[in-house]
Amino acid sequence: MHTFVGETCRIHFDGGHDGEAIIVPFDENGNTSSVEVRIKESDLHDFVASYVRDSLINKIDEMETSDLLQRL
Repeated sequence: MHTFVGETCRIHFDGGHDGEAIIVPFDENGNTSSVEVRIKESDLHDFVASYVRDSLINKIDEMETSDLLQRL
């Protein structure tokens, strides 16, 4: 089991990235709360990929023609 510690939560996940992710939020004092949310890691991957995809599309939409063509 691996752990990611962010600003607002701790996420425990399987090293193979194909199991369950356990999200444990921090309370207002930065302590681990007693609440935990379990989700499929694939759902988390799809969420992040969607965010990255939308960000890339926005960057491409804002590019000038010459900048876009230079990236090909």
